[in-house]
Amino acid sequence: MHFRCENPKAGGYRFYGGRGIKVCHRWRSFANFLSDMGERPTRKHTLDRIDPNGDYTPSNCRWSTRSVQNLARNKRPPLDLVPLAIAVLESGFKLTKRKGKLKKSR
Repeated sequence: MHFRCENPKAGGYRFYGGRGIKVCHRWRSFANFLSDMGERPTRKHTLDRIDPNGDYTPSNCRWSTRSVQNLARNKRPPLDLVPLAIAVLESGFKLTKRKGKLKKSR
C-alpha cells in the first residue's frame, strides 16, 4: 500500500500514487493501522477502498473479498444495487453474466 502510493519506481505506482491516491499519515505506524482496521478476517480478505478514487483512510477502507472488490471496477452495477450485490456475494452466491441468475458457490 505505502510502496505503490509513495514510490514512483513501484510497478503499480501509476494506478495509485500517480493518480494522487495517498495513505493517511496515521497509518505510517502499523500499530495504528491495526487499531483502525483490525486483523484480516480470513486469508481471502484484502484491504479495499470503498471509493476507488479515494485515499487509504479508516473511513474509506474495509476488508473485502476479491468478488466484492471487483464490483468497484469500471463495470460497476448501478450504485443503488451495490449493497444488494455485496450481500449476495457474502452469503455464498455468485453473480453470473446471465440476467436474473444466481448460483450457489461450493
